[in-house]
Amino acid sequence: MTLRDALAVLRHQGLVGTRRGRGGGTFVRAPADLLGERLRARLLAHTTEELRDLADHWAALAGAAARLAAERADAPDLEAPRRSLLDFAAAEDPAAMRRIDGRSCRDRGGRAVRATDAGGDPSSDRDRPCAARKYDSVL
Repeated sequence: MTLRDALAVLRHQGLVGTRRGRGGGTFVRAPADLLGERLRARLLAHTTEELRDLADHWAALAGAAARLAAERADAPDLEAPRRSLLDFAAAEDPAAMRRIDGRSCRDRGGRAVRATDAGGDPSSDRDRPCAARKYDSVL
């Protein structure tokens, strides 16, 4: 099967969407009708104790990263995270919240950073990829 064929199958299943032209490409989509069902199944695959442990670990990582970023940030570093916070508060559904939470901003040097890394320390988000794989499927 070619990549083109695989994308056609994924497009037919509603898992990706393709836009043409400038800024176009193929993008991952979450079908609205299946999203709630998939999230429910993921939650039910874990015990209450596992979910509590995951949330505790995530809160510890996020809290420490936010504290470190706040200590190191200056006014220009905070513009994008503030904008994201306002957008998050105005989001109308969980999918929009996830998109806003996961989006990157750019620091003054043009480097992509997450809101938790506003202080400019790449190590403050060091555990993010590992934690994301573990938690993003249920949070």
